[in-house]
Amino acid sequence: ESTCGARTLAYPFGDLENHGRALFEIMELSKVALERCKTARCAIQTMGDLGVEYGFYGEPMMEDSGEALILADKEELWVFHILPSPDGAHAIWAAQRVPDD
Repeated sequence: ESTCGARTLAYPFGDLENHGRALFEIMELSKVALERCKTARCAIQTMGDLGVEYGFYGEPMMEDSGEALILADKEELWVFHILPSPDGAHAIWAAQRVPDD
């Protein structure tokens, strides 16, 4: 896991002061993916889908509000990036498979 900069910011659901609307941060997304998935591809899709549907928040400053993960199984290696959406209630994510050679 690596914290990355982003131009968007979100706050956790229940943060009344900042009108938080996002449910997941990277640790929770990772835990759910580990519980539900057997492959890196499944984990990436699960984390991305959950972030989009329920919201993602990172550190409470734009310089650190994105996250990057490396996910692997016995067949594939992937790089996954996620950051809060501009409305603070969803996520923007991308993943790229690392080639074998």
